[in-house]
This record gives sequence, structure tokens and C-alpha cells, in this order.
Amino acid sequence: MTGTFLGGLVPVPDLPSASDLLGGNPLGGAMNGLFPDDSLLGQLFNRPGPGQNSTSSVTKLWSNFGTYGYVPNNRFRMEFTPPKVLQEQLDNERLSVACEELTLPGKSLGTTDYTLQGPSRQMPYEFIYSQSIEMSFRLSDNMYERKIWLDWMDGVITPETGFMSYYEDYVSTVDLVLVDDSDADVYKWTVNEIYPKAIGPIQMAQSNEGYAIQPITFNFRDFTTELLQQDLASGITDPGQFSMPEAAQNGGLLGEINDMTGGLSGAVINNYGTMLNDLF
Repeated sequence: MTGTFLGGLVPVPDLPSASDLLGGNPLGGAMNGLFPDDSLLGQLFNRPGPGQNSTSSVTKLWSNFGTYGYVPNNRFRMEFTPPKVLQEQLDNERLSVACEELTLPGKSLGTTDYTLQGPSRQMPYEFIYSQSIEMSFRLSDNMYERKIWLDWMDGVITPETGFMSYYEDYVSTVDLVLVDDSDADVYKWTVNEIYPKAIGPIQMAQSNEGYAIQPITFNFRDFTTELLQQDLASGITDPGQFSMPEAAQNGGLLGEINDMTGGLSGAVINNYGTMLNDLF
């Protein structure tokens, strides 16, 4: 097969087919032996030795993605219920878009030592919640993403008098929802008795060319979770049905390989992008 790369400036005559190039191990032909066997990239791309499993890690990885799918960690939304002390409505859509980072809450089991005979055992006796959530928001020109939390905090303790509101008047709930690539809700945390505990400092510098970020720390009591998709499998059971995403053809892991090889693999990868799709 004849092809070109680098925008068609450099011809590549008589390139081998994808099956000839890659062989039985996906990406294991051209990249075979390029990385040490004990490295991550070596485990992904090197051909298996005698007596080793012939199924590569890449095949297993893509097969798992194709069968079960995945939830990206950059797709989420939040739905706050306004507390009684907040006179204005919360713009949840605006806050969800402005939220750059979000730490989802966790929980653990509190344990105590129990010894009857021999080594002691760690016996659980209660749930322990992290009780704090960190969020970072991009600030718009009217500082809404900062002002809304200031107004909420001022409802907890009145600045002029120092009087504290009733607990049930300033705590609220928030639903933190993970969303998949098709915008379908996957998993939901319902966080109870939440309120803003700290409005963090904003880092400014003359050398910065970006935008201002407002970190917020929320306190909460506990949370519940709910699985919103009962059928998490994508329905793809054969790795051959799973096509390589466009971003993976020219970026991601292959992009890192391109950087590591000084750009040598970038031209080849771009030229073979469609061939990889044919293979998988």
C-alpha cells in the first residue's frame, strides 16, 4: 500500500498492511522491543515471550472498555437545593459549567482493636464520612461564583451582629451526578446537611494570563448514593467491534509515544490511524 504523511510532503511507498505490521499483538509489531519488558509501555507493546499469554494488555484493556464502557472524570453536574437563609436561587447550570475541579466525598469504617487471644483484630463499629468537599470555580466578570457562597455564609452568621442562624436554616443538600459521554446520568451522590465552610484565597500574579479560580470548601454530615444506569455494559463484547477514538490516533498514549520517540512515531501513527481502526 502506498501512502504519505507529513501533510503529503513525504511519500511512503509500499507500506505493509496493518496485519503484517502489527501481527498477533495489537501495536506489538512496530513497537515490539522498543521499550523494556518490565516497563508499562513494554508490557503494552512488546510481543509475549515463549510460554506467556498471547493476549496483549492493550487487547485486554480495549476489550474491557468495549464491554463495560467507562465514565469520564470530567463530566459531572451539581444540583444544590437553596437553604432558607439564602434569599436568591442558585444557578446550578452555571455553577456546574464553572466548576473546574470537584472532590467527590468518601467514607470509611471506624475501627477499634479487639483482642480475645493472639493478635488483635480491627473491629468496625461506625461509618466515618470525610465531611468536606473541595470545589474550584472559574470566576465570571460579576464574581457570581464567589458572591453566592459569601451570601450563604453570611446567612450562617450575620456579619453585623454575629448572631448565628438555626442549623436547619443554613444547611441544605446537593446532588453530585456523574455523566457519561452520551450525557446520560450514571451515578449520584446526595450530600446531606451541606454548607460552605471556607472561601479560599484567589491566587493572582502579573505573569498569569489565565482566569481567576475560586476554591470553596463545603462541610457536610453524610451522603447516600444511587446507581442511575442499571445496564452499564456498552453491549460490545468483541474487541473487534471497538474502534479506536480519534483522540487516540493523534494524542493520548500515542501522543506520549510520539514525544518519547522525538516525533518519529507521530507521522507513522497519523498515517496508520485508519488501519488501527480496521484492526479493532
